[in-house]
Amino acid sequence: MTPLPKKPFIVGFKEIDKGARDILIVGGKGASLAELGNVPGVRVPGGFNVTVESYERFLEVNNLRSPIKELEVLSEPWIKRELEKLKLEEEREGREKKIEEILERQKELEEALFAQGERIRKEMERGQIPSEVERAIKAHYVTLCQEIGTTDVPVAVRSSATAEDMPTASFAGQQETFLNVRGEAQVAEAVKKCWISLYGKRAIYYRNAYRAKFLKEAGTSSSDDPIFLHSRVHLCAVVQQMVDAKAAGVVFTVHRTTGWPGILIEANWGLGESVVGGKVIPDSWVVDPHTWAIVEKTIGTKDKMVVYNEEGGIEWVETPEPMRDIFSLTDDQVIALARENKSVETDYRKRKPDYKYGDGEFAIDEHDVLFELQHRPETVYSQQDENIIELNKKIVPELVAKEAERAGNLIMRGGVTGSPGAVTGRMNIVPDASQIDRVQGGDIIVTVRTDPDWVPAMKRANGIITDVGGANCHAAIVSSELGIPCVVGTGIATEVLNTFNGEKITLDADNRAVYKDELPLEEVGEDIEVNKLLGSPIETPLGLILSNINVARKLWPLSKLGEQFLISLLRIEFTLMDIGVHVRALEDYDNGKLEARVKGKENEAEHIKSIILRIQERTRGYPSGQEYFISKLSQALEAFAAVFPHSQIIVRTTDFKTNEYLGLIGGELYEPTEANPMLGWRGLIRSLDPENRAVFKWELEAIKRARGNGYKNIWVMFPMVRNPLEVNGLREWIAELKEKYRGVIEKDLPRDVKRYLEMWDDGWRDAFEIMKEVGLEPGKENFQVGIMVEVPTDAIRIRDYIKTGITFISFGTNDLTQFILAVDRDNELLQSIPWYSEADSAVVSSVQKVIEECNSRGIKTGICGRAPTTVPGFAEMLVNSHIDSVGVEISAYMPTWEKIQEAEERRGVI
Repeated sequence: MTPLPKKPFIVGFKEIDKGARDILIVGGKGASLAELGNVPGVRVPGGFNVTVESYERFLEVNNLRSPIKELEVLSEPWIKRELEKLKLEEEREGREKKIEEILERQKELEEALFAQGERIRKEMERGQIPSEVERAIKAHYVTLCQEIGTTDVPVAVRSSATAEDMPTASFAGQQETFLNVRGEAQVAEAVKKCWISLYGKRAIYYRNAYRAKFLKEAGTSSSDDPIFLHSRVHLCAVVQQMVDAKAAGVVFTVHRTTGWPGILIEANWGLGESVVGGKVIPDSWVVDPHTWAIVEKTIGTKDKMVVYNEEGGIEWVETPEPMRDIFSLTDDQVIALARENKSVETDYRKRKPDYKYGDGEFAIDEHDVLFELQHRPETVYSQQDENIIELNKKIVPELVAKEAERAGNLIMRGGVTGSPGAVTGRMNIVPDASQIDRVQGGDIIVTVRTDPDWVPAMKRANGIITDVGGANCHAAIVSSELGIPCVVGTGIATEVLNTFNGEKITLDADNRAVYKDELPLEEVGEDIEVNKLLGSPIETPLGLILSNINVARKLWPLSKLGEQFLISLLRIEFTLMDIGVHVRALEDYDNGKLEARVKGKENEAEHIKSIILRIQERTRGYPSGQEYFISKLSQALEAFAAVFPHSQIIVRTTDFKTNEYLGLIGGELYEPTEANPMLGWRGLIRSLDPENRAVFKWELEAIKRARGNGYKNIWVMFPMVRNPLEVNGLREWIAELKEKYRGVIEKDLPRDVKRYLEMWDDGWRDAFEIMKEVGLEPGKENFQVGIMVEVPTDAIRIRDYIKTGITFISFGTNDLTQFILAVDRDNELLQSIPWYSEADSAVVSSVQKVIEECNSRGIKTGICGRAPTTVPGFAEMLVNSHIDSVGVEISAYMPTWEKIQEAEERRGVI
């Protein structure tokens, strides 16, 4: 490569080698574009960089250095208070009042800061681009047009600062970008506007905030490091040919809200500005970089899109209705995009020791050609130690959430988790950035969207909720950096929550829920140090009970434990809530029975019509309710298996109770009212009912599809099994009865025999037979099937269950205890009696006898519940009984690990 001139005004993309010197010449974005173009197989639109030297000449000719220096002087008191605030925030308890005082003082100082910034901008606007710089810009634009073979090529003119796109701070959105710029004079003017944007409010604030952060980390109140000094940050401009995009968006090579090293993609029709700016709810996909399976796929509203304006620039237009119901990228395009960005990540890692993950922007033109527009380091998870799982966050406990729902205190559920966690605070609906001064410390902001102008207010807030945006939008990214819970893309928050403005609420970002009042939050247990677990292994594998995929992704470092870790119980009910529609309503929607009910019962017509409309909204982008259900469930299962590829993933089939099904769209059409749903129409028997046969097959089809996509570590477990005939052997049993009572006329048959034969004739079949009908064969390709032991008959007849062909069992100690002791676990009065617990000898002896019987017959045993952690001696009893695995909730993971380790040491295992 020919060395660059010492002080060039313009540098082409291909003239840069991405060394530190080149970053100081063309800025972070310009240097990264050059490196991106060197990755084999990656297409980057052509262009050139207007360098630091051009900017420096502009400042010099227009005498701008002095006012910029004055801005630095004015910044020092603000930075001093920011340092003080950062230190107080480390020990926030009891320091809120002092922090509030600092924030108020900072707001006062900002008036002078921003006024000085405005003076600088006005002087720059009056300034002239040096003639030699202007000639160079125009000449290179003409050359670019000639290379492409047309005049007035539309270009994007993007700011590229010398302190941006770093692994520790992205500076995304702090300076301006100008799209669809055409003509020599217009390009030169756009470059000048980029320079001017270096002194906008948000850019000044961001530089000062990061300077304070760096000074704090350096342990000093002053520093010779010039990196965030206003006078030492220089702005270049990237001039790049635009892609007339059919669809465009963003891609991260790490999951934005959890840190799992999967690939997250968001897109919309038209130019990517709608996605980058977080102004729509985009389509989104998550791809497993090991199997290239799409493990999550969500259609956005995409009600608006950005297109070229014929007179220059861009404009927002309404997305045509048919396009809203179609995914903006095909599955093949998603996978190609994921593969390409993984290649970029691999290439960057070879050349940059501090690079870990990346985020970029892409466009696909009308010929379906993929272009990478930019790529930069991801700035949150790249800085974290992946061997430490931080669990010191607050959550809404499951029982608290259920009680709040029963009490009617769930206000809203929906959207996308932008940043995990739960928080309480005063709801503050803020229409736009002009009113951010209304935000007080501890507020939960509810707004349509955020942009960089919002950052000062976001730093004061406890949480964020937005109407639009995806997991890669501004609100999500900044909330993650700040460590505050955030839900984006709700579509309805500002409208639905308006009634509660100014009131105390609880935001549960993990489950995308908002509740009235301040619910009691729980600190999730101690951090998990994976290296510590690897260094002191236990013989008994310890797993987790999970239901939320984003929680699982947060725990991805546990995958390093391999077979010593498992998902002991994957509750699919959370996915069914996400699907949101009663599965029989989906079936009737497909076969036209819902429409028929509209015609048949006038009193129900309006209600049924509203259900149909809600189903249509849910199933947008899918050819049928069946495909919607199977796709959503199979992708959810694949998502868990992708996080822990070397672990068993034990999927429990549906165990909703009738009252829980009522919460789904259309549930009231199908669910009976039961006096005690806990003992009612639930468990495996419900799935075997011929009325539910088709939908049970959908569930099994989803499992089959997930395994067929390469996730052979998925096993199946049936819940609430009351009789071995539910599992297997029903056909043989009926044959025996028919043989035994051959020749006996029907009226003389014993009543129970008659009922068995009627059930068979009505279409009842056992679970193994139904699995085989969908192509799931126990034992084939390591497909294992088991049951939950949670009913006394399971323990008493364990030999009969083993004969059905199951290969494992798992104790559900919560249900097993309530059924052995006849204690309703939802009854507060009974739960207050201390001797009603898993410690009861009837429960303990049942567990021991089942383990012994299973061990003697080669059947794997496990347990799911709180007993190993909360009941003294229970974990040791399990270890001494040679149980094969233990599963607990996340907060109990480390305490249970320690109990098992101690028990194994006493037994002499380790």
